[in-house]
Amino acid sequence: MIGELASALGWPTERQADGTLINPATGDDMTVLDRQRSLGLTVLSVVLPESRLVEGAAARGTTTVIGKVADLKNLAAGEKSLLSRLPNLGSPKANWAQNSGVLRQEMRLGQPIRDATVDSAGQLINNTGFLRAERNLLQCYGWCYNPSSTMWTPPVGP
Repeated sequence: MIGELASALGWPTERQADGTLINPATGDDMTVLDRQRSLGLTVLSVVLPESRLVEGAAARGTTTVIGKVADLKNLAAGEKSLLSRLPNLGSPKANWAQNSGVLRQEMRLGQPIRDATVDSAGQLINNTGFLRAERNLLQCYGWCYNPSSTMWTPPVGP
């Protein structure tokens, strides 16, 4: 379905060896869209590929921040949350598919990610809900948390 829709929009799609669905002409990651389709969702936002926006933000030195919504309201200059890219899709399952895909896009950039939901010593707090799942995703991909900087850093090596 996503392949047909992408083709109708003039976007060729190609499945990579790792399962990522991309537009080979632009490099846009369409995996999130494909997962939304597999959940039976109608995706109307596909006309705005996100990867070029993400790459532009990374080039400007923007730091991605995760955390509870209340902790993401007052970010410093040069920081951004993922909230603007996470509209409510109507169910936790669909929302997590979208959220995890967007977080993996950020992770692929290889830049540290700040955690805003920490105590005064930098220790992780309120480890519940989607934030717990986001932190788990980072850990599963080998990212390490540093309480001194409150940053998640990518694994080192090939």
